[in-house]
Amino acid sequence: MQLLTHHDPDWELEFESLAFTVEALLAHPEPDDQELGRLAARTTAVLADWEEIDADGRGLGRNALHAAARVRAADIALDHALGVFAEDVLQAAGGDRASALYERFFPEPHEDLLEMGLDASLPVVMLGALALEQDSTLPEALRAHGATLKDAVALGNGALAERAESFADLGRHQARVEAWKETAAATHRNLRRTLGRLAAARGLPERWASGFFLDGRGAS
Repeated sequence: MQLLTHHDPDWELEFESLAFTVEALLAHPEPDDQELGRLAARTTAVLADWEEIDADGRGLGRNALHAAARVRAADIALDHALGVFAEDVLQAAGGDRASALYERFFPEPHEDLLEMGLDASLPVVMLGALALEQDSTLPEALRAHGATLKDAVALGNGALAERAESFADLGRHQARVEAWKETAAATHRNLRRTLGRLAAARGLPERWASGFFLDGRGAS
């Protein structure tokens, strides 16, 4: 699972390409060239947006990794509590997996439940914890697991909620990334067109305009 958007090669390349153009504009032998200065200033603003979005993406990616780690930890904690509880249920049922007591908590073998992810096992454990809390006829040895299971459920619900929010944040951030890419592409087109016109108006060769771009191409 890739969570850090700065691994996108196009994202990096678009920045490098525009950054080269800015540096080329600023490096022009005539530092007082107002037209080139305006182009550099507008493009620098686009680069500043990239840097802000990229920094936000790194933070959101770290948040998503934290949330994924919390889900893993909650899953392990839930499985441990569930495994201990299942052993006590089996003992109370005399080892009979077909007994009503065992099937009440585990319609399927508890080992299968332990193999499931947190999303799948959590509802089953929630129902079991509720039964332990409400049914006073259950053996006290089983009802004693109620608090532990409830704590594991709360931990799991919190972790899943945090993961969902972190993924939503990443989705919104990716929309910002795509919007910036569109802006960068439009900026490139405008720069090529404007510099091509400047070259023609100043009687300069096409190479003058193409020299401002990393790929060495001028106006399309």
